Amino acid sequence: MSQNNVICGQVQGVDIQKVYVEIDISPGLHNFKIVGLASKSVDEAKERISSAIKRLGYASPKHSNKKTIVSLTPADVPKKGAHFDAAIAINYLITTKQISKPNNESLILGELSFDGSLSATSACTAIALQSQKLNIERIFLPPGEYSEILESIPIEKVFCSSLKEVIEHMSISKKEIVKIEKSKTSKSNKRKKLKKEYIIDSIHGNSDTKRAILISLAGGHHLSMCGVPGTGKTLLAKSAAQLLPKLSLEDAIISSTLYAIKNTNKDAFTPPFRNPHQHTPIKSFVGGGTTFSPGEISLAHKGILFLDEFLEFKREIIEGLRHAIESQKIIIQRTNYHTECPCDFILITAHNPCPCGYKDSSVRECTCTAYNINTYLKKLSGPVVDRIDLHTYLERVDYEKLSSHKNITNKKESGAYFAKIITIVRRLQTKRQLKLNASLEHSEIKCVQRRMTIDAQKYLLSVSKKFSISARGYHSLIKVAQTIADIEHIVLLEKNRKSNCTKEKDTYNEVSISKKSIQEALYFRLQNN
Repeated sequence: MSQNNVICGQVQGVDIQKVYVEIDISPGLHNFKIVGLASKSVDEAKERISSAIKRLGYASPKHSNKKTIVSLTPADVPKKGAHFDAAIAINYLITTKQISKPNNESLILGELSFDGSLSATSACTAIALQSQKLNIERIFLPPGEYSEILESIPIEKVFCSSLKEVIEHMSISKKEIVKIEKSKTSKSNKRKKLKKEYIIDSIHGNSDTKRAILISLAGGHHLSMCGVPGTGKTLLAKSAAQLLPKLSLEDAIISSTLYAIKNTNKDAFTPPFRNPHQHTPIKSFVGGGTTFSPGEISLAHKGILFLDEFLEFKREIIEGLRHAIESQKIIIQRTNYHTECPCDFILITAHNPCPCGYKDSSVRECTCTAYNINTYLKKLSGPVVDRIDLHTYLERVDYEKLSSHKNITNKKESGAYFAKIITIVRRLQTKRQLKLNASLEHSEIKCVQRRMTIDAQKYLLSVSKKFSISARGYHSLIKVAQTIADIEHIVLLEKNRKSNCTKEKDTYNEVSISKKSIQEALYFRLQNN
């Protein structure tokens, strides 16, 4: 039996595990067997490997009167996918001394064709993105639609289109071959040079909701929008996706890995925006399946999960959000696997005040009965509402404003201004506490309370008693008020043209929460009543 410095990997939920490929060849009747909880797709690699090796002019396992056993260890972990093909083929050639052994431990991925060419699978992308965890020096990959983030991972990457190229480059040390289509690179560069157009610039009216979106994105707070049909709830939610800053390298790797497991592509550093349909099955929403697949709440990690027509979703989906919002992760337990999936997202919901949509509207008379309204609103339980920090009601926009061909002229409501403030406020919060305000634990809120003025403390205590605000709601008010105070602090610095990194570092602990910040937080808290 031999270990030839050639390894592969297996996706385990959102993580990967190193898989060693060991081969034992002994005299006896011809037998080619793969052990180590190999799935059907792995077991079928025997045919692909034999044909590919034969086409390259080497002696294949099928044409040798010997017993060949391939062991994939650890043996207690199920192995799935065709990405093991290349690693098994190379190990076989090394074991039979048809090619030389590589000097350093190498990760080899790729599905083999009968002619020896390599193709990428979804597992190849996921493993490549997480390959830094395996402590290897070099990775061999087939060409494919890889995320641009792969270039940022400090591991030697060798892109090979066939098994022959892998063999040729096995003996080359410290050499990186990156195949990038120049046309794609030039197109992406052109897109970056274009001036960004923000959807929110063309949306008139509803200043309160725009302010709520600013607070929500700046502090990572959840937002609920209610209003009659046609007031712009969906458009405002979509505009919010443009205002978030680019993902960090760590977050981009996790997000890209989730999408690779799902076998879908996205821009690596752009925060995800997920907008699932109301009739999405619970498995697609939460994740799981016979083979693990991330759900919508995980695909929205570090981005926005927008649930349009929120009350049209199934009750089990609405209630299922409670744990995800609270813990920012989802634990999926199935018969053949157990995994923990991240789901740190900003929830934005939109719904109508009643089934017909015109309750308390001055435009059209509501046709719903009291029973219909109660049944409709009953889906939105108290625990779910209590976990949403900001609530806003949208009014219809005047036709005079709608008929205007110009974008909004108020600079403080422009997309560029919002994006700038959100980016700086998030940076301030990360420097102060290594997380956004919405993610603060109960023990960390004590530090925030010390920054409240005496008037703010007295006012918070009185309104909490008056409106019977829950303990969660009480802490939510403090966190939202801190975000509002952070925004006002940055706005003041911007106004005085002093918002540089040194100034932010010197003053982020001096951001005090005033009574006005508590009042605004309470205003958005109580709009659900």
